[in-house]
Amino acid sequence: MGKVESSILALYNKDVGLIGLVSNIKKLGWYVSLQRGLKGHGILNNIHLVISSLHADAADAFSSDAKKALKRPELSAERLYAMIKRSAFDELVKRLQEGAIDSSVILKVLEATSEEMAIELIKT
Repeated sequence: MGKVESSILALYNKDVGLIGLVSNIKKLGWYVSLQRGLKGHGILNNIHLVISSLHADAADAFSSDAKKALKRPELSAERLYAMIKRSAFDELVKRLQEGAIDSSVILKVLEATSEEMAIELIKT
C-alpha cells in the first residue's frame, strides 16, 4: 500500500471480504488485525501484519492457512451488518465470546450502528 518504512505490512484487496478473512484465520491460530480505513487520507479498511525475520519459518504455513481462510468465510460483512440491523446483539456477543468473530471487527460494528444501538451493544 506504500513505501516500506516499518515491519508492519498493511494488506487490502477489493475482492476479499476482510471481516471473513480475519475471523477465519483466527480460527486457524493466527492473529491479524482488521484496521479501520481513514477515508480523509485515502486509506481503505485493511489488515495489518507485523513481520520480522522471526516469522520466516512460519511464512509458508501462514500463506497456506490464509488460502484456506479465504475459501469459505463463515462471516461476511453482509451477514455481520444483517445481525446489526436486526439488533441481534446477543448472537453477536455470543459469537465474539466463542471466537467465531474476531474482536477487531467490533470497530466496524460500532461504525455501522446508531449511537443508541452501540450503547446497547456495549451494555450487553
